Amino acid sequence: MTFEVLAEPPIPEWIVRVTVTGTGFTITSMPSVARVGSVPVEGVLEDAGGLGFIGYLREVPADGAHLFVGKVAGALQDTGFAFEPGIV
Repeated sequence: MTFEVLAEPPIPEWIVRVTVTGTGFTITSMPSVARVGSVPVEGVLEDAGGLGFIGYLREVPADGAHLFVGKVAGALQDTGFAFEPGIV
């Protein structure tokens, strides 16, 4: 998982890009949803090969905030990955 503060975001409010890679992502007709702590990941674009996704945050998450992912906003699973300020 990487975070990048964007100098020229695709939408002015999307100030941080989140890139998530790994295994076990399933492509279905239902879109993936995610959040980092309490900050929703917006504009989620899944990798066609099921190897992850990219998305955008409107604010920098709190130190130690965990990444949650899922297919339904109410059923997100904690990945155990935590945000660290030094990785922005």
